[in-house]
Amino acid sequence: MTQHANNIEQQRAELLERLIEQAAHDALPLPAGEAGHPLSYAQQRLWFVEQLEGPQVTYNFPSAVMITGPFDPQLYQQSMQQVVLRHPIMTATFFSVDGVPRQQFHPDHRVQLPLVDLTELSEEAQQAELKELWELEANATFSLSDGPLYHCSVIKLGPEQHVLLMNLHHIITDGWSSSLFNREVSEYYEALVAQREPHLVPLPLEYSDYVYWQQDMLESDAREQLASAWKAHLGGMETLQLPLDRPRTEQLSTRGAHHQVVVPDEHLTALKELAQAQGASLYMVLLAAYKVMLYTYYKQTDIVVGTSSASRKVPEMEQMLGLFVNQLVLRTSLGGNPNFEDIVQRVKDTFTFASAHQDLPFDVLVSEMDVVRQPGQSVLFQSLFLFNNFPKAPLDPSVPVQMERLNIDIDYSRFDLSLTAEEEDALTIKFTYRTDLFDRTTIETMSRRYLSVIAAIVDNANPLLSQIDGALNMEQTTTTEKNKASRFKRGRRKAVNASLQEIVKISDAPGTFPVVIEPATSHVDLVEWIALNRSLIESKIAQAGAILFRGFGVDTPVQFERVAGAYCPELFGSYGDLPKENKGKQIYKSTPYPNDKTIMFHNEGSHTQQWPMKQMFASMLVADQGGETPIVDCREVYRRLEPSVVAKLADKKLMYVRNFIEGLDVSWRDFFKTDDRNEVEKICQEAEIECEWVNDEHLRTKKIANAVCLHPKTGEKLFFNQIQLHHISYMDPVERDSLLTIFKSEDLPRNVYYGDGTEIEPEVIAQINDAYEQSAVAQPWQKGDFLAVDNMLVAHARLPFSGERKVVVAMGELFAAADLTLGEHA
Repeated sequence: MTQHANNIEQQRAELLERLIEQAAHDALPLPAGEAGHPLSYAQQRLWFVEQLEGPQVTYNFPSAVMITGPFDPQLYQQSMQQVVLRHPIMTATFFSVDGVPRQQFHPDHRVQLPLVDLTELSEEAQQAELKELWELEANATFSLSDGPLYHCSVIKLGPEQHVLLMNLHHIITDGWSSSLFNREVSEYYEALVAQREPHLVPLPLEYSDYVYWQQDMLESDAREQLASAWKAHLGGMETLQLPLDRPRTEQLSTRGAHHQVVVPDEHLTALKELAQAQGASLYMVLLAAYKVMLYTYYKQTDIVVGTSSASRKVPEMEQMLGLFVNQLVLRTSLGGNPNFEDIVQRVKDTFTFASAHQDLPFDVLVSEMDVVRQPGQSVLFQSLFLFNNFPKAPLDPSVPVQMERLNIDIDYSRFDLSLTAEEEDALTIKFTYRTDLFDRTTIETMSRRYLSVIAAIVDNANPLLSQIDGALNMEQTTTTEKNKASRFKRGRRKAVNASLQEIVKISDAPGTFPVVIEPATSHVDLVEWIALNRSLIESKIAQAGAILFRGFGVDTPVQFERVAGAYCPELFGSYGDLPKENKGKQIYKSTPYPNDKTIMFHNEGSHTQQWPMKQMFASMLVADQGGETPIVDCREVYRRLEPSVVAKLADKKLMYVRNFIEGLDVSWRDFFKTDDRNEVEKICQEAEIECEWVNDEHLRTKKIANAVCLHPKTGEKLFFNQIQLHHISYMDPVERDSLLTIFKSEDLPRNVYYGDGTEIEPEVIAQINDAYEQSAVAQPWQKGDFLAVDNMLVAHARLPFSGERKVVVAMGELFAAADLTLGEHA
């Protein structure tokens, strides 16, 4: 046994000892004046929800079981009575004392099992009546104060055909408990029929013992330790992007539906073999495949989904009824184009972390994270992935009755999207979704996509993430494209029988810069077109460096952010060099700079420790004259420079010197988003920036960065820097001379030197200027234009203008300078 396994066993033994000690304490009479028992954190959440919103059917656990063979309802009622007495939580009711919820158990409770006889109806009428009875039961509400918190009834269809309808409130049960309840009732029933003792061991613990243990644990140092670990693990996580058909509304709806698919047996066998080879579970492999599928929609690499943990850490707890389940947040990075085996290991690491820290209740985690709740959106995660592996006991062969669970769907969904895997005769995947967010056709397509991901994993030897994504794109046949074409139309219009190529017109002849994409028909939805043609867009960007989307009407900040988010789900909203756009969340206004001045060519953020790979611009308002955003292909600029200049820049690198002086340039407070000088110094240290306080209002920084490099995706050589934007020679001569009469050269707002601090020669500056000038393309803006560029392949500038001008900016897909490949330059 490994040391890790030994530690787990020791922790379990200690937990069991504490629980048994608590059970002995619980057996003592309650102190005078104290009624009932406290609630677990999960129970508290459900209790408070009911106080605020009233009874909720979303917290029902309904089930239906077909019973075939000679069946005695009275014996079954006796069996249920024994199980209810064995587990006091089944008799619980809830009340409050000074606003604090408590629960009490009722040992004198008697089970009721009404019988509904439908034997006189035709089979068709029976099925209709059964469906109605099921819907009534599934949508029945409970009174937490009055109880009981379970309902049950038997529907008689024939002499040897019955249906057992059950419904339990989540506050006294969870998935594991519901399965356990049915198993124990069946065991008591089989024992009564066979006239034997039930094969059930006495319970050393009750649910209230667990509640008291949880309270004590969360009042100890363990709470802070668990919370700190979770906050470090989840810090800066992104909201999962889902292919919604409609935007969320402020009112969170629970109306839902289901769609189910079956994984082919040969694929299931291969997945099990893969799991075994990776030292992982089938659940982990299926979860990894699900995260890959989510990635293929928007290329989001920070994938966060939720799951439910049984939270039964010792075998004794596995035999207890009650609400133990806890929601866990599973965050996995798919960055770096990993292969699938690596993804499985990342998911395994994520699950191992979550399991090791599962004692922190989800609601405590939410409060510790200080999460800002968004209207109409679940907190921390929006999608749930479950694997139902509740133990199932075989029926006693001496009892001539068969019980089969009926799969009757319920019409609500607790999350935007949930996947539930379950293996019985086959591996089924059930998609449960909110109908106000998704159309059924979208979920059907998603389910096929998930099966396609599994097929790509099985059919290829440890494929890369990009290869799986490519395999899915290959499946988009012409027929599928024709079916999708009508979806690009806004509103309820007649479907267009056209291919994706006919929806838009693409001008991309060799040498075209930028590529121009325009609608070929009216009312094309650019957000959806981008989402469904990401691979095409990425290939065009890699080829040309920039795409201008013209004629799509991207003329408001809100519309721009939607389009930008479709192209780049990883939008970056904390860039200090640009002011935020008031009408958006993660978009910016253009650089505040005098209208009559030129903003020189630069690659955004190339002088910092990280920069956006993607940058987007859109024209909201066109200037009366000028105001273009010229762009250059940085590969072309590199080729125009003399090899000796490139070699020297590659060898020496660059030193960017910046002086933050309020009134002259952006203040250090605005740039670093803090008033704390110590915090600024910490940020600089982490970013490998040398900083010096000249005085309280004057901060000088120095940063070493590259001038040339290789593109991380294409491998091409690039001139990648901000020399023009920083070097003193590009300042207006009059303005430069004026500043130099006031400041020393080292105190100017910005300047750039070779990395060793020496001046960059005037002839080198002139050659750089000439290379930019010969490579520049300045296309006049039109209102609603949307320009997307690869920030490493393309540098941009801004020309002077007159009149009003508004261009909004977005950026994302951050890349770290530490991961850059420099290559050989000569």
